[in-house]
Amino acid sequence: MRFLETNIFQEWLVITVIFIALMFLRRHKIKEQFQTGIPPQVDNLLILAILLVILNLRANPTGDEPHYLLITQSLLRDGDFDLRNNYEQMDYLEYYPTTIPDPHVTIVGDRWLPVHEIGLPIIMVPFFALGGRTGVVIMLVLMTVIGIRSLWFFVRSAGFGLRAAGFATLVSGFTLPLISLSGQVFPEVPAFLLVTLGLQTIIGTVLTGRNFVIFLISLVFLPWLHPKYMIVAFALLLSAVLIHHKSATRSLVIASGLFIASVLGLVLLTYQWYGVPLPGAPIMMAQAPFGEDWLAPLLGNFFVKPWVGLTGVLLDQQSGLFMATPVFILAIPGLVSLWYQKRKLAIVCAIIFASVYLPVGIFGVWYGGFSSPARLLTPAVPILALGIANMLDVREQRVWKFFSILALPSLLHAYLMMTLPSFTRYGDPTSQHNYFISLFEHLTHLDLTILFPTFRNIDPTTWLTTGIYLSAILAITIFLVPPKVAEHRNKTQHSSQVIL
Repeated sequence: MRFLETNIFQEWLVITVIFIALMFLRRHKIKEQFQTGIPPQVDNLLILAILLVILNLRANPTGDEPHYLLITQSLLRDGDFDLRNNYEQMDYLEYYPTTIPDPHVTIVGDRWLPVHEIGLPIIMVPFFALGGRTGVVIMLVLMTVIGIRSLWFFVRSAGFGLRAAGFATLVSGFTLPLISLSGQVFPEVPAFLLVTLGLQTIIGTVLTGRNFVIFLISLVFLPWLHPKYMIVAFALLLSAVLIHHKSATRSLVIASGLFIASVLGLVLLTYQWYGVPLPGAPIMMAQAPFGEDWLAPLLGNFFVKPWVGLTGVLLDQQSGLFMATPVFILAIPGLVSLWYQKRKLAIVCAIIFASVYLPVGIFGVWYGGFSSPARLLTPAVPILALGIANMLDVREQRVWKFFSILALPSLLHAYLMMTLPSFTRYGDPTSQHNYFISLFEHLTHLDLTILFPTFRNIDPTTWLTTGIYLSAILAITIFLVPPKVAEHRNKTQHSSQVIL
């Protein structure tokens, strides 16, 4: 009961009352939006942005966040990427509450060069200059709400109905991982926005004009957010070739050239700074100096029990996507059935999802470090939203029942993690369990690991429980996509803006 008397609970209560009041006052506009098929309205998104800024500023930056901010500080105040004086002078105390014991740098000679890519710090410069960390949070929140609006357009342009697009956007945009990352200083939110915009242009009728410019921006800038996004950018390019190889050959040649130029620029910068011609090497080698045998220890950061990462990133009780947001389970039967409806679109979805999922799964730190759940899978949210929309477009009662059962805990979990971020977002630091599961375990003196596996501490029951979960997901997929449902969807599928 002590929690009920704390300032944290009182703040949470005020936020909850305000949220309920806003939902009540705007209920007619929200209902109209779902019924008429209009895109998310700007006024609603502005209100959402204001709320998200307030909620995100209640949490201190953690993990890599202060290190990204410090790179921006160095650019603004020193005009360079040498972070030595910034760490030594503790410039980060402007937005971080204590001393940072582990500078995220690679020491080359006298210079302390950042291990993180410079794309995000560069785009943060004007916002940090205007408002410090608050300005950066505002930037990321705006990217989030723009991304949510773009997500609706993407799902609609794929040919799905108004109701399906509305609810798919709702549960994808207002749950983990996206909503929790809306103000955290990581490259995932910009990557989500670029992937969503890129996909929207790819499945459009033509790849020219404004669409082509947006596609190029996504393609060229993604690698500079993080080296792993080179794979995502290449997947976008490959998808564009699949869809538009007959109608936009010249545009695809230009896009390919610019993508290669972007990657080469990143390679040259990495070689110039660190003497290693491989983007991503600095962050892998941050704790050790570069030598002639740098490649072997670098590769050692990958394929560290990949079966653990590939499974844990989906089913781990703290960091797993399906545990954090169970409604995304519906995306699996949706994407499977999409294969029988729009094969090219299904292939695009598979390419993009694999480009995000596989590098995350084989990476040693598949859980994303000290961050909110499923962070590293954020750029795959548009694909998951499309899968959910495909299921909801069937209009079968059992699909909507499953959707309701899975959506409610997903939205509630995200809401609690947003409104109580300081102790819910990162789980139990000792057991690596989800905060709410850990709280229940402490109150009841029970160990629920047998029901909710943790892949950071494997025990004899982990794989048994995993097998049960995977079997259940397979059963749901088979149950929701029998042949008659596929036939029904063939008859009722809405026409797409492009032949897929």
